[in-house]
Amino acid sequence: MKFLFYILYSILNSSFQIIDSIKTMLSKFLSFVKVNLNNIILAVIVMLLVLFSFASGYIIAKYQDREPIIIENPN
Repeated sequence: MKFLFYILYSILNSSFQIIDSIKTMLSKFLSFVKVNLNNIILAVIVMLLVLFSFASGYIIAKYQDREPIIIENPN
């Protein structure tokens, strides 16, 4: 019976340690975000602009009617 309680205690103790480490990592992440919020927003805006530009260029090129290039032999 003591062995069962020991196993249960070990499992609960390790799960509490995991929860504490997750809380620590989350607090460090949130403090990093608070310090660098302007840079993060700028990076997200630039990435969205790049993706929008690529998508619009891809869509325009896909539906543009062009004649195929014909290579003629000069001989």
